[in-house]
Amino acid sequence: MMYFLLADWQRQAPSRWGWVGLGLALGLGAWSKPPIVFVAAPTLFLTGLL
Repeated sequence: MMYFLLADWQRQAPSRWGWVGLGLALGLGAWSKPPIVFVAAPTLFLTGLL
């Protein structure tokens, strides 16, 4: 998940594939088990702050 969040960090316009990959990572994590919330929420929060 971090790869898709930070892969386009330096680009002016983020690529569409980064958003698709992030959605797939979150979707697969949500299907795998409920504790994805405990991993994904802090990661997204900290990335948003930085």
